[in-house]
Amino acid sequence: MCTLSRHAPLLILLACIAALGSAFLAQYGFGLRPCILCLYQRIPYVLSILLALLALRTRNPGTRGILIGLCAVLFAVNAGIAVYQVGIEHFWWVGFSGCSGTGAALPDSPDALLQSLSQPLPVRCDDVPFQLFGISLAGANLGLSSLLALFAAFSATGCRRC
Repeated sequence: MCTLSRHAPLLILLACIAALGSAFLAQYGFGLRPCILCLYQRIPYVLSILLALLALRTRNPGTRGILIGLCAVLFAVNAGIAVYQVGIEHFWWVGFSGCSGTGAALPDSPDALLQSLSQPLPVRCDDVPFQLFGISLAGANLGLSSLLALFAAFSATGCRRC
């Protein structure tokens, strides 16, 4: 148990780097543009990287446990965002206006028309650009975030005993 707690920050750090690396590879390597919820789901990984780095630097098991516990909370929040996005993808509920908007207003001048044509359309959250075995990237993130939340919570409780 103590060995796991001592190595948990490193495992969390590596998992977060892998998750963000996968997201950037999908975006820049394969051209999958992220929606706003996809971008929101990156924030907990970035914050968890910072917390994991702090946890690696500390020698105090209690402080390490608190930092890993905060990672668990961030992963749980990320899983909640992913549940929201999966629900939008499956049309269980409607997303907010910036996520699954119904379309833009018509331009009122030729200049506004030209300007609107030169800008890329926003990515809708209910448009699933990629699935593997019927699981979208948001669904995969839901699974990963849930597992990381459980792992971090389990590891954080073990840090108090070491």
